[in-house]
Amino acid sequence: MSRPLSRRFIIATVPVAVASLLLSGCGSLISGSESKSSAGAQSFTYWSSWSEGEPQQKVLAKAIGEFTADTGIKVDVQWVGRDNFKKLSPTLNASTTPVDLVDGAQRNIKSVMVDTGSALDMGTVFDSKVDGEDKTVAQVIPKRYAELIESKGNPWMVPYEVASSAFWYNKARLGDVAGHAPETWADLVSMLQASKDAGRAPLALDGDIAPYNLYYFAELAVRELGAGGLNKAARDKTGESFKSPGMLKAAQHVEELVKKGFFAPGYSGSKFPALQQQFAAGKADFMYNGSWIPSETASYLAPGFQFGSFPMPSTQPGGDDSAEAYLIGFAVPKKAAHASAAEKFISYFLNKDRLAPIATDAQNLTPRDDIPAPAALANVKKALDASKTLHGQFDGVVDDYSDWTTKVLQPLDNELIFGKRDAQSFVDELAKQTKDYWAAHG
Repeated sequence: MSRPLSRRFIIATVPVAVASLLLSGCGSLISGSESKSSAGAQSFTYWSSWSEGEPQQKVLAKAIGEFTADTGIKVDVQWVGRDNFKKLSPTLNASTTPVDLVDGAQRNIKSVMVDTGSALDMGTVFDSKVDGEDKTVAQVIPKRYAELIESKGNPWMVPYEVASSAFWYNKARLGDVAGHAPETWADLVSMLQASKDAGRAPLALDGDIAPYNLYYFAELAVRELGAGGLNKAARDKTGESFKSPGMLKAAQHVEELVKKGFFAPGYSGSKFPALQQQFAAGKADFMYNGSWIPSETASYLAPGFQFGSFPMPSTQPGGDDSAEAYLIGFAVPKKAAHASAAEKFISYFLNKDRLAPIATDAQNLTPRDDIPAPAALANVKKALDASKTLHGQFDGVVDDYSDWTTKVLQPLDNELIFGKRDAQSFVDELAKQTKDYWAAHG
């Protein structure tokens, strides 16, 4: 398998930061000029979330070599992998952080660095010129993405990759879906019923991955309540927001999928990537998952497989159609000794030609609109561009309330999607446990 990294990216939320988040609340950012940065440094240290051999690691390693050749600045890079933030977290209280640059998913940067007041304001980088170009970083990264990674108007990371989610299918086998994607929930249910009536399994789902299960309820809650609705409910210490009609309706949509038998047999007891492989082999028609699916399944796709995709439809005509987006990128600890050199590399890597291999080689989306999307992700990019509003992964609850998401929302969501709890019981218990959670955690 070429890219198991993506599944780990989605589940690798760093729990060590949660206590700090709950105790300290939102931390403050400091600018590069206030940091201990040593301007003119000839080296810096970088702990990457990629491991040796991964496509993104190869792209970054090539850019690092070119950066050193062009600037004379050496990069002590360690390909730590997904544990880089676990390794970083204990160092943040030291007088000097032993690392000047890290990368990773926005939720980990936010929970480990931003919410503990350990992140450098990346405004200096956004204001700087992209190496070899006339535009600034701020001018090549669309505002719609920058708004996802700001605290009080100040950016705390610089993205180089964009992810989203969609229903995936094989255009070579289900060509009728292309051009006739479901526009409403009723359309989707009708399409899934037709799949079942034809004797096929409509939906593949590896139920042992709780975030995969959560995609359904979270996206449907956004459709019912609008972007930010689920996130707002998560911070309601009374829990009463989960008793709203829209929240119940979202849960009832999930319940409908379960009761109509749309999930492929064995999904609740599956072990990743068994159901994903069934989808890739043509034994299930659709799968709702992240934009890494085309690259992650590449090694076991059925011959002639052609990826098509469409977003979670609105639950009613004219309803919410906001697109999900979450980012992977760079951050600098505020106690970094060589922040300026690290920031210089960020501006260097954002050059169009250096960033483009994230799309061509790693088969992922970049935050630059002038870099074409890989063919398999064309519809995802189209949805991101067309949407007037973006919302974070799971409406941002995994970024802002990761401990609550893990301890309260995901266990109950698993019970809902496995048919062990009905929609009414789900929202009632979610309201109760949310109230209890905040009573215990302040």
